[in-house]
Amino acid sequence: MMIPGVNLMNLALSVIGQKQVVWRQFHARTQNALGNWVVQYKPDQILTGSWQSDPTDRVKELGYDSSKNYRRFYVSAPVDGVNRGTSPDLLITDGRKYEVVSTDDWSVQDGWVAILCVDIGPDT
Repeated sequence: MMIPGVNLMNLALSVIGQKQVVWRQFHARTQNALGNWVVQYKPDQILTGSWQSDPTDRVKELGYDSSKNYRRFYVSAPVDGVNRGTSPDLLITDGRKYEVVSTDDWSVQDGWVAILCVDIGPDT
């Protein structure tokens, strides 16, 4: 049973392992001299939360490409990494870059957000 206002994420993080990731939050898109769109990000922030694999069957149910590597990051921070008409935010960890696909925002009720992201390759 969930108790509104109790941050279950922070309670869980006191028991399970925590992971730090870099959050690259979208800022703007501009065109360069060649007319190509270039994404600009706000200064990197460090987030601490629970980094977990997303089961292949759940990825298939959501209609995503099950051949790709999806992860969920549970964090007590106001992350809203997908906005229409913009580029998605990025999470960086262990030398890999992950693009935010969706968020489940429970921050108002319980103080946490679940971020689904997909591995898009090495962070260069």
